[in-house]
Amino acid sequence: MHLPLLPQQVELINNIARHPTVGSKYHSSTLYSLPGTVDLSTLQASFRDVIARHAALRVTITSLDGDDVQLIRETDAAVRDSVRVIKARGGEVGRIIDQAMGSTYTLADIRAGRPLFTATIHQNSHRESLLHLRLHHLIYDGWSYRVLLQTIAHAYAARFEGRAPEWDEPPFDYRQYVMTAAGAKELAEAAAVTHYRAALNGATTPIQWSDDEDASQIADTHVRTVSAQLSPGELNTVAEVSKEQRVSPFFVLLCATALAISRSKALPAVLVGVDVMNRRGAAMDDAVGFFLNTRLIAIRCSHKIDLARTVRNHRAAWFAAAKHDATYYDVALGHLGITQYVKVNSPSMTARWDEESTLCLGEAAAQEIDVPNARSSWRDLTVEWIFLGSGGYEVLLHHRSSVIGSDRAAGILEELAAIMAKT
Repeated sequence: MHLPLLPQQVELINNIARHPTVGSKYHSSTLYSLPGTVDLSTLQASFRDVIARHAALRVTITSLDGDDVQLIRETDAAVRDSVRVIKARGGEVGRIIDQAMGSTYTLADIRAGRPLFTATIHQNSHRESLLHLRLHHLIYDGWSYRVLLQTIAHAYAARFEGRAPEWDEPPFDYRQYVMTAAGAKELAEAAAVTHYRAALNGATTPIQWSDDEDASQIADTHVRTVSAQLSPGELNTVAEVSKEQRVSPFFVLLCATALAISRSKALPAVLVGVDVMNRRGAAMDDAVGFFLNTRLIAIRCSHKIDLARTVRNHRAAWFAAAKHDATYYDVALGHLGITQYVKVNSPSMTARWDEESTLCLGEAAAQEIDVPNARSSWRDLTVEWIFLGSGGYEVLLHHRSSVIGSDRAAGILEELAAIMAKT
């Protein structure tokens, strides 16, 4: 049965078509070193359980009457195409890493029905073997990867004991979710467009980062990064404003980020977008799929208004936008003619996240192989906040260097520090 694409998937395919040079950012390619205690035949068998449980892992993209659609394959066919064991010789690790990191999905590959999930075991009889997991963003988001690793670990533990895995929840009905979303799409999108047309009024013009009006059209997608850590005093500022205004610490950081950008460019408002998980209920919490959405808010700024007041002024708008989290934001961008916004990523690197994102196989943990990867993006600016546990927060500004120079990026960080100090 052919199913329509989710709005998230449509936008992703359109982005790959518009920006083919950054298409590789939309797939995850991760290598793990497997301890010698791992039974490789058991691990291979467990992937059948994993693929059977998560329908999104069986999805391929094809064309029907000129439109892109998705097809959920039968489990046996998906396992045959997606799970492989390859004999590896000693000294091949470097080649395997290069091959894994160099392989990408082109738009032609996607539309030709190439599997969007693969698990390849590189078996080495003399040294530790390798596991290569590859997923395309069309079928997963960040939360999904955590779920995938937990599912692999659960299935492996059961199969190692000679039994089928048992699950606390029935599998998420991905097919029904897609059909329900398609049926509710028209009314939900109309409501979201109405909301955002009023809420974002006056903040829809892209930021002109350079004096050269054509700079944003430069094809170069190379990204540079500048970073800073919050001082103890700045951490206290975040905690105090969060408590006083009854909002999360991240919303304080979000408003501070917008204020810093505004003051660095003398802007009356800054349009920001924040990824939200968009998962409702226990079944979705344990599902693999691309459910992520982006919540939009226009932060209206002034040199006369400090951080605490900015948070207070925008708290209601933030909560109002949450009512439209289930409707993919891209439709609002299209109707309002918005082509760029500042993406701000919320802190997610907590100790709990790290623990739950570890691949455990029996008594041992597979070690992820750290492979450097050059960052590229079609976005002019992405701001990433990272939670450092007791160490506080770190902020990273990923800026497209052909549009935003290092001096400009550093200036935003200086404004951010000044805003925290004055609050």
